[in-house]
Amino acid sequence: MDIELLRELRRLGPVTRDDGGDAVGVDAPVAEVRRVVGGRALVLTGDDRRRADPVTERDAEALLTANVLLGTAGELTVFVSVLVVAVRRRSPAVGRSRGHGPRAWPDNAFSPSSGTR
Repeated sequence: MDIELLRELRRLGPVTRDDGGDAVGVDAPVAEVRRVVGGRALVLTGDDRRRADPVTERDAEALLTANVLLGTAGELTVFVSVLVVAVRRRSPAVGRSRGHGPRAWPDNAFSPSSGTR
């Protein structure tokens, strides 16, 4: 950042500067800032200010990672649920194929405390 430009901007209003970056924030009317800056720097306002923020790239990477993790967790949940339902529906059928009637399968036959798997 040009030291002389920084001095001129400080005359307009409070200036905030990010450590190590070339971007500065000026609390002053946009027209005055553009007049002082001229062609020496780029003046960003509104949503365009995010272009000066290097954190947006890291935010995009974090969002992608979160989407991948949540998608994988969702797929695993659906797979396990379908597998559990299929096993529970098949187990009484296996018993019946061996000659056991429906009365041989109590309502709690597949509960964890019953010991039957």
